[in-house]
Amino acid sequence: MRLDEIQPLMRRLRRGPLHDRASETAVAGGQEVVHRVLPHRHPFLFVDRIVAYDREAGTMLSERLVPEDDPVFAGHFPGRPLFPAALQIEAIGQATLCLWNVLENGGEPNEAGLVVTKVEHAQFLHPVLPGDRMQLHATIVYADDLVVSAAGQVIVGDTLCAALIIKVSIVDG
Repeated sequence: MRLDEIQPLMRRLRRGPLHDRASETAVAGGQEVVHRVLPHRHPFLFVDRIVAYDREAGTMLSERLVPEDDPVFAGHFPGRPLFPAALQIEAIGQATLCLWNVLENGGEPNEAGLVVTKVEHAQFLHPVLPGDRMQLHATIVYADDLVVSAAGQVIVGDTLCAALIIKVSIVDG
């Protein structure tokens, strides 16, 4: 993405949630769908369930409860635990893979996947703490046969914690 495209999109991400709850389609068996479309498993699975998506808008809302006893907090940081920014990026990457799979394949398993190749821009505005329930908002900005650009937000309650734009490559199984 060009800089003149990134700046307005980042402003949009800071204004409010990407996923509009008014036009959503709820996802039954949200965690089952996650396990079907993501190759990730514990302890590196950062999407607990898909809540809903909007096919027309190309957005999805998923969630992750950050466990208070997550081992990452032992070292990040002792006495003041914070969920790492890099793992927030990974969570949005996984949410993007869920969204892409639902939009492209109706949520059915697919041999192809997405691999994050570039973080175009990221802002971390508020810490994510042990016990927080992250709402992961994702949208596809651009997609072709090789590359997907996506934007995402990490929101806890009504607080925007992170906003980012990533580029991912489509890879075969």
